[in-house]
Amino acid sequence: MSGPNKYTTFLHQIATALNKTGYDNEWTFDGADYNNDGVRDLIAIDKQGSSGKVDIHVLDGATNYQTFLLHKATAQAAVDADLSWNFGMGDFNKDGHLDLYCIRKNGTTGYTEVHILDGSNSFASYLLHKATPLGSTGSDDSWSFRVADYDGDGVDDVYAIKKNQGTQIHVLDGATSFTTYSLRTNTPFGSMGSDQAWVADIADYNADGYPDAYFVLRESSGNKTAVHILDGKSQYQDFLLRTNTALAGTGVDGSWSFVVSQ
Repeated sequence: MSGPNKYTTFLHQIATALNKTGYDNEWTFDGADYNNDGVRDLIAIDKQGSSGKVDIHVLDGATNYQTFLLHKATAQAAVDADLSWNFGMGDFNKDGHLDLYCIRKNGTTGYTEVHILDGSNSFASYLLHKATPLGSTGSDDSWSFRVADYDGDGVDDVYAIKKNQGTQIHVLDGATSFTTYSLRTNTPFGSMGSDQAWVADIADYNADGYPDAYFVLRESSGNKTAVHILDGKSQYQDFLLRTNTALAGTGVDGSWSFVVSQ
């Protein structure tokens, strides 16, 4: 859906080269420019790959997702097909290669942990294993995690978004290997619950250099999928957009995923 048109029109509706991926949360998706050609690619992550590992598959944006740039079993052992792990792409060590952030919400340390696989060797080894100061964050959708550079220092940070008991945004600072916070704030939203009715993502909607927070409501009024965007410049206190999209309601069973691309 088109951002300049406030998501009221479609840019593409495409069947990709990837087979059906179900609705049990075994697969998760992200958008990133994997091969640095200026076109965002679709990252498909299978938490329970056939090799007994977490597998990563990259669909080429330049071919409208009709071909693959990568099929790879990573160094990360397979994880449960629930929401106890979140995944995202970012360049942790600033070498020009996108790394894979594996965020374990119930780490063995009793805290939320960040494990980063090295993109320069196709995710065959780790760059970091780190327990964050954030306690365990469960295995449901009460907490979501995204990767983005909050403070513009060139190092990607981890956003921890709490959606139940009020909606909060906590940003773990990548420059300190996620051992300190750059931001902890309440947002204007009330509680969104712990199911998958709402999807959170981070991207710069208005191109002002501040990452904004997207909240997608799968079932809005009028049987539509709605998007609400909080302004990063206001530290997520003000809305940039609140609207129904061109897409019909998409249910709460996990059969739809949403990726914000810039």
